[in-house]
Amino acid sequence: DPSSSSTPALTSCDTTVVDQGQKGSVLAVSRGSYSDVELIPGTANPAVAYTDAGSLSLKFSYWNGSGYTTEVVSGDSTGAFVRLAFLSTGIPMVFWTLGVNVKVAIRSAAITSAGTWSAGVIDTGTAPRALEVSVSPLDQVGLIFLTDTAVAGRPKFVYCDTGCTGPASFRAMSPNPYIENTNLVAAQ
Repeated sequence: DPSSSSTPALTSCDTTVVDQGQKGSVLAVSRGSYSDVELIPGTANPAVAYTDAGSLSLKFSYWNGSGYTTEVVSGDSTGAFVRLAFLSTGIPMVFWTLGVNVKVAIRSAAITSAGTWSAGVIDTGTAPRALEVSVSPLDQVGLIFLTDTAVAGRPKFVYCDTGCTGPASFRAMSPNPYIENTNLVAAQ
Protein backbone atom coordinates (compact mmCIF):
# COMPACT_ATOMS: atom_id res chain seq x y z
CA ASP A 1 0.00 0.00 0.00
CA PRO A 2 1.68 3.25 -1.14
CA SER A 3 -0.13 5.33 1.51
CA SER A 4 1.18 3.16 4.33
CA SER A 5 4.07 4.55 6.36
CA SER A 6 5.24 1.17 7.61
CA THR A 7 8.33 -0.45 6.16
CA PRO A 8 7.96 -4.04 4.94
CA ALA A 9 9.88 -6.66 6.88
CA LEU A 10 13.11 -7.62 5.19
CA THR A 11 14.26 -11.20 5.01
CA SER A 12 18.00 -11.62 5.32
CA CYS A 13 19.99 -13.99 3.18
CA ASP A 14 22.17 -16.59 4.80
CA THR A 15 24.79 -19.01 3.62
CA THR A 16 24.69 -22.79 4.00
CA VAL A 17 27.38 -25.33 3.17
CA VAL A 18 26.10 -27.77 0.54
CA ASP A 19 29.14 -30.02 0.23
CA GLN A 20 32.37 -29.29 2.07
CA GLY A 21 35.54 -29.66 0.04
CA GLN A 22 39.22 -29.34 0.85
CA LYS A 23 40.67 -25.88 0.48
CA GLY A 24 44.30 -24.86 0.33
CA SER A 25 45.65 -28.33 -0.35
CA VAL A 26 47.58 -29.14 -3.50
CA LEU A 27 46.45 -32.74 -3.09
CA ALA A 28 42.76 -31.81 -2.97
CA VAL A 29 40.50 -32.88 -5.81
CA SER A 30 38.09 -30.71 -7.71
CA ARG A 31 34.51 -30.45 -6.49
CA GLY A 32 32.03 -28.27 -8.35
CA SER A 33 34.30 -27.31 -11.25
CA TYR A 34 31.17 -27.63 -13.36
CA SER A 35 27.83 -26.95 -11.70
CA ASP A 36 24.38 -25.45 -12.15
CA VAL A 37 21.73 -24.31 -9.68
CA GLU A 38 17.94 -24.01 -10.04
CA LEU A 39 14.98 -23.45 -7.74
CA ILE A 40 12.81 -26.50 -7.14
CA PRO A 41 9.43 -25.87 -8.86
CA GLY A 42 6.71 -24.64 -6.51
CA THR A 43 9.22 -23.82 -3.76
CA ALA A 44 11.89 -21.29 -2.88
CA ASN A 45 14.32 -24.14 -2.23
CA PRO A 46 17.52 -24.49 -4.26
CA ALA A 47 18.96 -27.55 -5.96
CA VAL A 48 22.41 -27.90 -7.48
CA ALA A 49 24.05 -30.41 -9.83
CA TYR A 50 27.85 -30.60 -9.82
CA THR A 51 30.91 -32.70 -10.55
CA ASP A 52 32.83 -34.23 -7.63
CA ALA A 53 36.16 -35.66 -8.73
CA GLY A 54 36.88 -36.69 -5.13
CA SER A 55 34.07 -39.24 -5.15
CA LEU A 56 34.34 -39.87 -8.91
CA SER A 57 30.75 -38.82 -9.45
CA LEU A 58 28.27 -36.27 -10.64
CA LYS A 59 26.02 -35.21 -7.75
CA PHE A 60 22.63 -33.58 -7.16
CA SER A 61 21.97 -31.78 -3.86
CA TYR A 62 18.77 -30.08 -2.78
CA TRP A 63 17.37 -28.28 0.24
CA ASN A 64 14.60 -30.40 1.77
CA GLY A 65 13.41 -27.71 4.18
CA SER A 66 15.71 -28.57 7.05
CA GLY A 67 18.98 -29.62 5.41
CA TYR A 68 20.65 -30.62 2.18
CA THR A 69 20.12 -34.06 0.68
CA THR A 70 22.76 -35.28 -1.76
CA GLU A 71 22.34 -38.02 -4.37
CA VAL A 72 24.81 -39.50 -6.85
CA VAL A 73 23.54 -38.98 -10.40
CA SER A 74 26.33 -40.76 -12.29
CA GLY A 75 29.89 -41.98 -11.94
CA ASP A 76 31.05 -39.38 -14.49
CA SER A 77 33.24 -37.23 -12.24
CA THR A 78 35.07 -35.76 -15.23
CA GLY A 79 31.83 -34.53 -16.78
CA ALA A 80 31.74 -30.91 -17.95
CA PHE A 81 29.26 -28.19 -18.85
CA VAL A 82 26.71 -29.41 -16.26
CA ARG A 83 23.13 -28.12 -16.57
CA LEU A 84 20.15 -28.73 -14.27
CA ALA A 85 16.47 -28.45 -15.19
CA PHE A 86 13.15 -29.54 -13.71
CA LEU A 87 9.96 -30.79 -15.29
CA SER A 88 6.77 -29.15 -13.98
CA THR A 89 6.20 -32.31 -11.92
CA GLY A 90 9.35 -31.55 -9.91
CA ILE A 91 11.39 -34.29 -11.58
CA PRO A 92 15.02 -33.13 -11.97
CA MET A 93 17.16 -33.68 -15.06
CA VAL A 94 20.94 -33.22 -15.22
CA PHE A 95 22.74 -32.71 -18.54
CA TRP A 96 26.53 -32.81 -19.08
CA THR A 97 29.26 -33.63 -21.56
CA LEU A 98 31.84 -36.39 -21.24
CA GLY A 99 34.39 -36.87 -24.01
CA VAL A 100 32.44 -36.92 -27.29
CA ASN A 101 29.08 -37.55 -25.57
CA VAL A 102 26.23 -35.34 -24.42
CA LYS A 103 24.49 -37.13 -21.54
CA VAL A 104 21.37 -36.77 -19.43
CA ALA A 105 20.24 -38.30 -16.16
CA ILE A 106 16.57 -38.14 -15.19
CA ARG A 107 15.24 -39.01 -11.76
CA SER A 108 12.34 -41.49 -11.69
CA ALA A 109 10.30 -39.31 -9.30
CA ALA A 110 10.15 -35.82 -7.86
CA ILE A 111 12.40 -35.22 -4.87
CA THR A 112 9.41 -35.49 -2.54
CA SER A 113 9.47 -39.27 -3.21
CA ALA A 114 12.14 -41.94 -3.31
CA GLY A 115 13.65 -42.20 -6.78
CA THR A 116 16.52 -43.48 -8.88
CA TRP A 117 18.53 -41.85 -11.66
CA SER A 118 18.55 -43.14 -15.25
CA ALA A 119 21.53 -41.85 -17.26
CA GLY A 120 22.66 -42.23 -20.85
CA VAL A 121 23.99 -40.62 -24.01
CA ILE A 122 21.55 -38.42 -25.94
CA ASP A 123 23.92 -37.11 -28.64
CA THR A 124 27.56 -36.74 -29.63
CA GLY A 125 30.01 -34.19 -30.96
CA THR A 126 33.78 -33.97 -31.41
CA ALA A 127 34.18 -32.02 -28.16
CA PRO A 128 30.65 -30.90 -27.19
CA ARG A 129 30.38 -27.84 -24.99
CA ALA A 130 28.31 -24.81 -24.02
CA LEU A 131 25.13 -26.69 -23.14
CA GLU A 132 21.95 -24.71 -22.49
CA VAL A 133 18.63 -26.32 -21.57
CA SER A 134 15.07 -25.04 -21.46
CA VAL A 135 11.79 -26.65 -20.41
CA SER A 136 8.44 -25.42 -21.77
CA PRO A 137 5.25 -25.25 -19.65
CA LEU A 138 4.20 -28.45 -21.47
CA ASP A 139 7.38 -30.22 -20.28
CA GLN A 140 9.01 -30.18 -23.71
CA VAL A 141 12.77 -30.13 -23.16
CA GLY A 142 15.20 -28.45 -25.55
CA LEU A 143 18.99 -28.66 -25.35
CA ILE A 144 21.38 -26.67 -27.51
CA PHE A 145 25.15 -27.17 -27.61
CA LEU A 146 28.20 -26.65 -29.78
CA THR A 147 29.68 -29.81 -31.28
CA ASP A 148 33.31 -28.62 -31.12
CA THR A 149 35.58 -25.62 -30.59
CA ALA A 150 37.47 -26.20 -33.83
CA VAL A 151 36.47 -25.02 -37.30
CA ALA A 152 34.31 -28.12 -37.83
CA GLY A 153 31.95 -27.34 -34.93
CA ARG A 154 28.27 -26.56 -35.39
CA PRO A 155 25.38 -25.55 -33.12
CA LYS A 156 23.10 -28.52 -32.50
CA PHE A 157 19.65 -28.96 -30.96
CA VAL A 158 18.32 -32.07 -29.18
CA TYR A 159 14.82 -32.26 -27.75
CA CYS A 160 12.21 -34.32 -25.98
CA ASP A 161 8.66 -33.54 -27.05
CA THR A 162 6.69 -35.67 -24.58
CA GLY A 163 7.22 -38.31 -21.92
CA CYS A 164 10.73 -37.20 -20.97
CA THR A 165 11.41 -40.09 -18.61
CA GLY A 166 14.82 -41.27 -19.80
CA PRO A 167 17.67 -40.73 -22.27
CA ALA A 168 15.83 -42.63 -25.04
CA SER A 169 13.14 -39.89 -25.02
CA PHE A 170 15.53 -37.39 -26.66
CA ARG A 171 16.20 -37.01 -30.37
CA ALA A 172 18.04 -34.66 -32.71
CA MET A 173 16.29 -32.39 -35.17
CA SER A 174 15.35 -34.00 -38.44
CA PRO A 175 16.28 -34.11 -41.31
CA ASN A 176 19.23 -31.84 -40.37
CA PRO A 177 20.39 -32.07 -36.75
CA TYR A 178 22.19 -28.71 -36.90
CA ILE A 179 20.65 -25.32 -36.28
CA GLU A 180 22.97 -23.87 -38.87
CA ASN A 181 24.65 -26.27 -41.26
CA THR A 182 27.86 -24.29 -41.55
CA ASN A 183 31.04 -24.60 -39.52
CA LEU A 184 31.77 -22.26 -36.65
CA VAL A 185 34.63 -19.83 -36.71
CA ALA A 186 37.63 -21.43 -34.96
CA ALA A 187 37.63 -21.36 -31.15
CA GLN A 188 34.10 -20.01 -30.70
